[in-house]
Amino acid sequence: MAPSQQEIASIFEKIRADGGDFLNHLDPDVKLEVMGHDHATRKVHKSHQAMTEEIFAQFAFLDGNSFKSEPRQVIGGGSSPWASVELILTGKSQKGKAFNHECVCIVHFNEGGKIDEARAYFDSSHLDDHFTHHRQG
Repeated sequence: MAPSQQEIASIFEKIRADGGDFLNHLDPDVKLEVMGHDHATRKVHKSHQAMTEEIFAQFAFLDGNSFKSEPRQVIGGGSSPWASVELILTGKSQKGKAFNHECVCIVHFNEGGKIDEARAYFDSSHLDDHFTHHRQG
């Protein structure tokens, strides 16, 4: 049985720019697929380590002290091992640019209550804008 909707919301509130305590809720062999086409973040990550190094490392441009993850809605969980989490991620870049990103993650919980599969749907245009702004110096 998966965590309750309230417990899932609490897990996703722990996301930080570097992953934060959210990473403690991932199975070591978690598979994360960032969905989409033709953008830098689209990729399949096949382990906890890969997710940390390849996903969260891309967000090094964010000011970690200002970053906040707010689950807007959780659907599923409890008796279903699958859940959908709508997130609002806010903060600012290290250059002071506002970061307001909305995304959805669909996750599967294993019998131990850890996330072992995830599909992330990001606003790739928004992220590309931030990546470009950060690289321009």
